[in-house]
Amino acid sequence: MKGDHLKYKEAFHITENIVIIEGAFYHKGSQEIKIIGELVHIVDRLITPTRSRPILALITNINNQNFILMDIVLNLSGTPKNGIFALLDNKTLQPISGAVFSNQSVGTNTNPDVAKFSLDPTDSNKVLSEALALGSGSVIFSTDASYTDPGDDSAQSGSFTVTKNFTVVRSPDGASLDVIFS
Repeated sequence: MKGDHLKYKEAFHITENIVIIEGAFYHKGSQEIKIIGELVHIVDRLITPTRSRPILALITNINNQNFILMDIVLNLSGTPKNGIFALLDNKTLQPISGAVFSNQSVGTNTNPDVAKFSLDPTDSNKVLSEALALGSGSVIFSTDASYTDPGDDSAQSGSFTVTKNFTVVRSPDGASLDVIFS
């Protein structure tokens, strides 16, 4: 197959007297094995580890505990609910503590007659939402963030955007807003 010779192979630990690498036989202490080991070490140092970007989410605090907002239930006559910008570690899905946000914004709302989203004027890390009528749509949230990577403790920064679908439906108490995170 074309490009197979470019695959990266790694020998972890040699415990036998004969080693087979891609069909070729080598003796444990041979010069070839030493050269292959040195080349693998060089390649390991040259390969830049890939970083997995955190996930932008909205969380809410209930009884001093943070919860990722999956569903938001609003009453037409009720108090607007709020969410808080958060970066989630993409491996543990836990909020990355100490993330600093800037340039937060609520972007395009495809159905502003159904639900209204805005930044809290006293805290731009909070997003207020309010159900206005029955229906559905989507809204875009974006922010810049600086954070410490939980994997290697390196300082990172980036721009993050997330699009959320919402639906306001009839309920016995009024309407509920369902934010489905994609």
